[in-house]
Amino acid sequence: MEWYLKVVRDNYANFNGRARRKEYWMYFLFHSIFAFAIMVFDVFIEAEFVIYYIYIIIFLFPSLAVGIRRLHDTDHSGWWLLFGAVPLVGPLTVFVFTCLDSTPGSNKYGPNPKAIISNVEQETIIEQEPVYQTKNEDSHDEQITKLNPIVLNIESGENKGSFYPVSG
Repeated sequence: MEWYLKVVRDNYANFNGRARRKEYWMYFLFHSIFAFAIMVFDVFIEAEFVIYYIYIIIFLFPSLAVGIRRLHDTDHSGWWLLFGAVPLVGPLTVFVFTCLDSTPGSNKYGPNPKAIISNVEQETIIEQEPVYQTKNEDSHDEQITKLNPIVLNIESGENKGSFYPVSG
């Protein structure tokens, strides 16, 4: 649902840039669910699909925008959406283009959205059961200290790797 709202709220008519596969397919999943629910509601109230057509018209721009940005992500022009009107071959070609993985790195349409998101989400904290460490001191009494396991995983950059806490 978050990806659907991102397209509708933040990128309503944004035809520039790139859209990840996840953004595109999650938008169309929820768009299809809502469209189907509205169709069922229209049949139930015998409205002859009036509400459905209003919904489709309102969400025409976000659908086109996310489709064009998805094609940009695969380094294809947004004009390829028009090729989808060619019977049989067109929709299949556009479907394949939208299923392709992102072009690595930046392309003429902007930076790779996967790289932007992975830079934001480069810290991963893994919580586990606490580990107890015993220390023997001169008095032969055992002192138990609690070590909180935190793993910092940096996926890119000069500090790439996993780091664990060190007990003193």
